Amino acid sequence: MAAVVAAKSIDAEVISSKPDPVPIIDVDTVTKPDPIPIIDVDAVTKPDPIPSIDVVVPAKLLEKAPVKVVFSCQDAFKKILSSGNINFASSKSVIKLESYKLLDSLVTVAKKCPTDAVVIGGHSDSSGSKRFNKTLSASRANAVKEYLINKGISGNRLQSIGYGESKPIADNSTDEGRAKNRRIEFNVIDIKELPSDSALVEIQSISQIETSSSKRLDFDNIPFAKTTKIDASDRNLIAANLGANVTNVPETVVKKVSVVSSIALTCQKEFRNILLDGKIQFAYNKADIKPSSHKLLDALVGIAKECPNEVVTISGHTDSDGSESYNKRLSTNRASAVRAYFINKGIPSKRLNAIGYGESNPIAENSTKEGKAKNRRIEFNVKGVK
Repeated sequence: MAAVVAAKSIDAEVISSKPDPVPIIDVDTVTKPDPIPIIDVDAVTKPDPIPSIDVVVPAKLLEKAPVKVVFSCQDAFKKILSSGNINFASSKSVIKLESYKLLDSLVTVAKKCPTDAVVIGGHSDSSGSKRFNKTLSASRANAVKEYLINKGISGNRLQSIGYGESKPIADNSTDEGRAKNRRIEFNVIDIKELPSDSALVEIQSISQIETSSSKRLDFDNIPFAKTTKIDASDRNLIAANLGANVTNVPETVVKKVSVVSSIALTCQKEFRNILLDGKIQFAYNKADIKPSSHKLLDALVGIAKECPNEVVTISGHTDSDGSESYNKRLSTNRASAVRAYFINKGIPSKRLNAIGYGESNPIAENSTKEGKAKNRRIEFNVKGVK
């Protein structure tokens, strides 16, 4: 039998030692860490500023910098006319159709400069007499002026003058030189230099200057005269046209001018406005006015009555169909028919002139029906107003 060992009673108190009690820590006596220092931002040494650097741009780059270009009418006119001439029929002031495109370019430039006035100068070569060349160049300059007016440029902005052969730019002894001298020039001036609407002063042809029987030309008694200082070339021109020695032309000369009233200017404007809205129609190849045009004619008569002291020239124009002589006669008869209508409506005959130009002053190409229709026309011009 297994031996049974009797268990001894164990004293719990002597089994092992009891753990030490957890000490109580005095929080106030514990060493605290140093507080985080407060940094004065203003006291911190700032880095030196980045020094400014002067950038030097190479001169070549500056030359290529974009430059704002101001449009110049004078430069534009010069560029167009240097690319081609305005051509006319031989010894006439009829503008050739081939020049219409160039003229339209000039019109476009003129419309871009509404505050400028333009002097249209006509020049010729030395073939023929000086008097003929003076007259021809003046007629050609005026034809160009009329073209611009018919394209919408105000006549008050335009002045035409003929210089004849007095201002050559090439040698007249060669065909090439003579071709260069036959030219039209455009010179732009400030429109403020022209008289106001109340009195338009236009310098007329120098050949119209009256002379006295004295050896030294008497310019003092010319009506509507204006004193103008002229240069040597102009003095020679005046002397040549007057058949006088240049020594008899004073350095300060009076050019004959005509003074146009504001009433005349207004009437001219109204005539043109009415004719822009309608056209005087005639029977085919006749001078019989169609009844459908009476209303338009009555409106024109009304304008004439508002200008009781003005002389009006009624001009007739045709297309190029038929002979020149026939067209001249037809245009004259049609202008005369309009004049007769005005007289029957109470306008004094002494105030009315009628003239026919035939096909000599076209305003459009005669190669198309539309162009021919435009060329068949009646125009009204108040005396003194261009």
